Amino acid sequence: MRSRIQTLGNGMKVIVYSLPSMQTVGISLAVRYGFVDDPSNKIGISHFLEHMLFKGTKKRTWKELEEITKALGISKNAFTDCESTVYIMRAYKGYLNRAMDVMADMVRNSTMPEKEFALEKGPIINEILMFHDNPASADMQNGYLPTILFKTHPARNSALESKHVTGSMKRSDLMRVYKSYYGPANMVLSLYGGVSEREGIACAKKYFGNFRRSVKRPVRHASSEKQEKKEVVITRRGVKQTRIGIGFKTAEFGKMHMKEYLASLVVEKILQHRLFEEVRERRGLSYEPYAKILTYSTFGFMGAEAGVEQHNLERAKEVILKEFEKLQKGEIKSPELKTVKNELRINYTTYREKTLDMSILIAGCELVEGDPRLPEMMPRLISKVKLQDVKAFCKKYIDISKYGMYVLKPR
Repeated sequence: MRSRIQTLGNGMKVIVYSLPSMQTVGISLAVRYGFVDDPSNKIGISHFLEHMLFKGTKKRTWKELEEITKALGISKNAFTDCESTVYIMRAYKGYLNRAMDVMADMVRNSTMPEKEFALEKGPIINEILMFHDNPASADMQNGYLPTILFKTHPARNSALESKHVTGSMKRSDLMRVYKSYYGPANMVLSLYGGVSEREGIACAKKYFGNFRRSVKRPVRHASSEKQEKKEVVITRRGVKQTRIGIGFKTAEFGKMHMKEYLASLVVEKILQHRLFEEVRERRGLSYEPYAKILTYSTFGFMGAEAGVEQHNLERAKEVILKEFEKLQKGEIKSPELKTVKNELRINYTTYREKTLDMSILIAGCELVEGDPRLPEMMPRLISKVKLQDVKAFCKKYIDISKYGMYVLKPR
């Protein structure tokens, strides 16, 4: 695998990973604007904007964009994350130029027609309602836990997106964000797969080299909130299952040295395995208990969630807290660490065969961690994680006397 990283004259960072044997190319264009950047009275505007970039440009209608990509077998999509919005495509390597032409047109020349803007409110509101109907379908950063752990930091924004705010947004609100932040200096383009380094850079220059739009960088502040014990019970009509989440704040990436960051990946996997064994297999309390540790440039947190029957809530809480307590006390054995490290090495190695997923990872690592080579180096880096690193991470960030917890149950 060969790679090349280059910053274009307009400030866009381009990263090309070449695997000539691959028949497809993953294309990810990440914009430095996400949920944490939404104004407090316009939470969800980043998500709405993501949708609207598919709705037409100066030279193509939304239907023409659909027809072009479908005819070439190009898959396209996008997602809004906490600190970025990412537009993605996967194409046969022979169609790279066609795919890049469409990507550049969407990102550079979106017109957000008034008619399409009005129509798109419906799908977005229904997407929000889908989460409320089925909270288990949301990623942890888009769920209830961040609102419990963070009082003021916009890490909580994604969970506060509502149909009322979305319904009141105006097209001019979106255009203001688009023109203020969607410029090359806030963008990372990642190409991964069947493309040479030279071809990838040339293609980036062809479609983005003359892109000139002065933009401002989002102003962000790292979370300084201390961990406090907090339990919140939320009741809502319509839900059938009781859901519990317990978590703790961690540091943002800038305050984590690499040992600590790598240890967090190991701890996440250990906790996931233990919850599956204790909550599901031994006690039959939940279908899919879940653990995650998330690290961004301005905040970080770890959490465990499970959906249970209401009469099993206290038992589930007890078991989850017990597993956190074991980690806090450093009750981790070398064989368990060895198993998890091997699993992670294999996962990151096989990930290299997924052109789209790798392009997303690479772009994200550049925007958040400032190092697009992390996904490539992960198998080697993970092998260096030591038992004392993992125990130190747990001792530093887990204190079961100060957990944050939410319970969502039927009204």
